[in-house]
Amino acid sequence: MINLRINVVILFIALIICKVAWAQTGNIGSVANLKDFFMQGKFAGDLRLFYMNRHFDTPKTQESMAIGGSLEYDTAVWQGISTGLVVYTSQGVGFTSLQKDGAGLLAPGQKSYTVLGQGYLQFETEKNKIKLFRQILDTPFINPHDTRMTPKTFEAYTLQSRWLKNLSFLVSHVTKMKDRNAAKFKYMSEAAGFSNTHKPVTLGGVVFTPKEGYTFQFWEYYCYEFMNVVYFQADVNWKLANDITLSGSAQAFSQQDVGKAWNGDFHTGMVGIEGGIEWHNLNLTLGFTITDKSHDMVNPWGSWPGYTSIMEEDCNLAGEKAWVVGLSYDFAQLGLRGLSAFMNHTQAYVPDRGSFSSPDQRETDFTVDYRFSGKFKNLSLRLRAAFVENSLSTGDMDYKDYRAILKYNF
Repeated sequence: MINLRINVVILFIALIICKVAWAQTGNIGSVANLKDFFMQGKFAGDLRLFYMNRHFDTPKTQESMAIGGSLEYDTAVWQGISTGLVVYTSQGVGFTSLQKDGAGLLAPGQKSYTVLGQGYLQFETEKNKIKLFRQILDTPFINPHDTRMTPKTFEAYTLQSRWLKNLSFLVSHVTKMKDRNAAKFKYMSEAAGFSNTHKPVTLGGVVFTPKEGYTFQFWEYYCYEFMNVVYFQADVNWKLANDITLSGSAQAFSQQDVGKAWNGDFHTGMVGIEGGIEWHNLNLTLGFTITDKSHDMVNPWGSWPGYTSIMEEDCNLAGEKAWVVGLSYDFAQLGLRGLSAFMNHTQAYVPDRGSFSSPDQRETDFTVDYRFSGKFKNLSLRLRAAFVENSLSTGDMDYKDYRAILKYNF
């Protein structure tokens, strides 16, 4: 009942803000009446066929194959108001032995699932957008992490605004989350591993682009009785002659307990740097991260944004140092339009175990993408493979991961 009251208050405040924004900037309208509001809506979605096999040296195998995806309906816009619904589903089709559970394409126990992952009411003006209830959030620390059949989605109350040309901000009160292979929403504190708790996360972010090629962003997340997270990132790009582009990036995290400190007393952090060079369709990147020795970084609500986090390992344990090299190429200039590929390799080190001459963990990933053309222009194929040696997150195991994803957008 308390959380329901909180949600009602948030909705009321959001409506007031939206009304003020309308008064100052004017609304956006595209249809004249309620009938057109629904009749001129649009359907969209994607269909996925996904196979995944991860084999550990114990020996142990996680294997699944699923078909599914999403079906979306968005109304037209009337007086700045619109709404949308997105249904997600994942249905097992072979390779679904209970003994090989854990790939994450299906719900635990290799069970199929269907869920209303998004269902929102949206208010939009020229400079403001308010989205209420189930939605996608795409921020550094809370995000879709869409690497399986369906993404993570959230029950949230979000305000986005761009009052200045080069400055935008986002504020959101996030109450619940649906995991990638789940059919139910859990409170954010429950999703972080604290059973029978009902705490939300309040987040805010500012993105500043003073001029082309320069971006600075700052984010803060507050999960009541659990932790506070602060994140900063700066990105720059320089275009040189002869189709050469240089890029540089730096990031910094800080995490610490708050309130009742459900995860214990901790205060930790992480920093990283990354640089790259792009020439024609060839892109080379190098990156490095280091984590504070006092505690592992905590990441319960999305993909990890650290530069050395690739297909499998996040490289964010206490005291962990890691470097990454990446190489990508688009084969269009060779006459193979639609074909691209990239490779990433990381090596990681933890205190009192190894040195830079003998890394504690290695991971090498390969990805090949092909986008069809002509009548099949909405069809794409992705093939992925990861090879991990001495995984620090699984107790020093070696494993291999193979994935094939056929996807059709409509």
